[in-house]
Amino acid sequence: MLSDQNIAGPERVIVVGAGPAGLVAAITLARMGVRCLLIDRRRASSALPRATVLSLHTMELLRTWGLEKRVQDGGHDVEWLMSLSPTLREAGSGDRVEVGYPTVRQSAVISPSRPANVPQDHLEGVLLDHLRRLPTAQVRLGVRLEDIQRDGTGYRVVLRDQESGAVD
Repeated sequence: MLSDQNIAGPERVIVVGAGPAGLVAAITLARMGVRCLLIDRRRASSALPRATVLSLHTMELLRTWGLEKRVQDGGHDVEWLMSLSPTLREAGSGDRVEVGYPTVRQSAVISPSRPANVPQDHLEGVLLDHLRRLPTAQVRLGVRLEDIQRDGTGYRVVLRDQESGAVD
């Protein structure tokens, strides 16, 4: 357990927030051999996915981590086009406009990966599972960062369990 202990030097990092950005930050650190602790006040991913678009660059990163297929398996095949129409009812007959992401065919010219349409809750689950397998990473869900205090050699952190209110 890392909380309430001194955290000295850059070799030990706390990442606050287990959304996509926090998970990617923690995975990147852990893959570089940096000991890190990821905390989040939530005990599980949100049941209401918010973000759904993963860029080509993001998918290339996930491919280097061996996660591309697992992420894509929870997504939807889409062509990245928008329909311009006065109403949703007329969307099928509206003009098609590119939205800035390469199509599947365009992506294949420059990369073995392609942009993906994946619900955030699925992405978070894949990333969290991967992070938990990395030996230099720890994960604590259902806790929040209560306090940070600087001491002579680094920082001391206090974490509070969201359910019990206990501090450790």
